[in-house]
Amino acid sequence: MRAVTIAILCGAWLSCLIPADAIADDAGAYSTRPIQVIVPFGAGGNSDTIARVLQRAIADHQLLPQPLVILNVPGAGGTIGSRRALNASPDGDTLLFLHEGIITASYSGAATWGWRDFEPIAATGRNGGVIAVAEDSRFQGIEDLLAAAAEIPGTLTFATNIGAPAHFWAMQLEDARAGARFRYVQSGGGAARFHSLKGGHVEATAFSVAEFLSYRDGGLRALAILSEIRDPALPEVPTAREQGIEVIASNLQCWWAPKDTPAERLTLIGDALKQVMETPEFQKFASEQQIEPLFLSGPELTDELAQREAVIAAIAPRDIPGLPDVPLALAILSGLVGIGVLFARPAPRKLIQQGQVRDRTLLIRRTVTLVFATIFYAGLLAVSDSSLFAFFTFFFLTGIGNLLMMPRQPSWREGIAFVGFAGLMAYGLPWVFETVFGISMP
Repeated sequence: MRAVTIAILCGAWLSCLIPADAIADDAGAYSTRPIQVIVPFGAGGNSDTIARVLQRAIADHQLLPQPLVILNVPGAGGTIGSRRALNASPDGDTLLFLHEGIITASYSGAATWGWRDFEPIAATGRNGGVIAVAEDSRFQGIEDLLAAAAEIPGTLTFATNIGAPAHFWAMQLEDARAGARFRYVQSGGGAARFHSLKGGHVEATAFSVAEFLSYRDGGLRALAILSEIRDPALPEVPTAREQGIEVIASNLQCWWAPKDTPAERLTLIGDALKQVMETPEFQKFASEQQIEPLFLSGPELTDELAQREAVIAAIAPRDIPGLPDVPLALAILSGLVGIGVLFARPAPRKLIQQGQVRDRTLLIRRTVTLVFATIFYAGLLAVSDSSLFAFFTFFFLTGIGNLLMMPRQPSWREGIAFVGFAGLMAYGLPWVFETVFGISMP
């Protein structure tokens, strides 16, 4: 009976090896599912707003065979959402809308992947950057700011999201002025940076042009704009180059697909994005939000991305502050506790009826060990590129091991229970860690 049960379990596991596209009716046809667009930031932010405007316009003009559905996956500076897109099936049903934070995250160490691990579809706009201070700040220009940052390096506070494009803008400014170094303060979105300036918690920060315009009347002042020429919306603000600081920077908004997504589907989506950018509603939105309606695709886009990556890679190396590696620490701690439970001494026989001690102790050990093994493996997944199939296999083999060690013949019900447990852990636990704890899972 034990052999039959294990054979059934192995058959169930092997069935998981059959790829989904092997049983698809027509791999060349677009699926009937909505096209999921992962926006790796919270609802209501700049990226989310742009994505939803494009989504509505595509639907109104019926430019794609299936509707776009926005999925906000915020956290870890956009890397939780980008990792989900990275591991999605390359079928054209999952897209990622992310600016060049996809480049800076890899150079800051926040991600082990970069833009070349995706299929770039199109760029649908470019945002200019503004260096700003509080209205009553002692600084009158970008040169004043950098001179102070060079006078006592590491003391002038600059609010930014560590590893984000604006962080690299600030490091470009440092490199443009000998000896200049800011003390970076981890911040949230535009609203958080605005309140940090107003409250006197930091001395400078960076905004997009649209963000700065929305907060300017609250008591902000721009020191410089990082574009090649002055922005029509801020004609009074000089560029950094005008002030002798050779820094030009902006943020390119891009659409991505998982690697190896069929070329015809990339073309279909890219064509739809190009058409929607020519619609009156998007043109009006871009004008209001100070977005340069730039469209790039194909070799033109990859060349632009390579140039931007070269600028980021050329920034002088320095230690980038980061947070403690919580997932790895959690994995190590849980693994040690699980091992301790596995080898714990059984309860005294006199506490429970003779003959039941061994089974009950074994059950408790196995249950607790599996719980801590779950947390241990989840932590490893958060710091590696393992897949959910590897996750399923891990718990499946754990179940097989438990069956083999049982002092009696396992029943088929117990076998099914182990397969169910493996599936639940493989697909349910990632949801818990990403949604509840904000830990990136594949």
